[in-house]
Amino acid sequence: MNSGAVKKKKPRALLSADRRKVTLKLNLWSETFDVDLLESRIKFFSDMEARKGGKYCQHYQATTKALIGVRERLTGCGGVKS
Repeated sequence: MNSGAVKKKKPRALLSADRRKVTLKLNLWSETFDVDLLESRIKFFSDMEARKGGKYCQHYQATTKALIGVRERLTGCGGVKS
């Protein structure tokens, strides 16, 4: 029996070919932002994970990890180039 529920996909964070934009894709939602905002987006999703003593961790952890993966691709060492 099909419940009609949307199957949750793993969040994906994609770096543009020119390395200036990041696109974050989640199920039916996505956003594209300048790479300069990457650290603030990582902080936002990390803060969401930690809300209420980590109660929402399972909802945001994969998104945070996907964004950190982009940061690592940018520098190869986990930091954003200045």
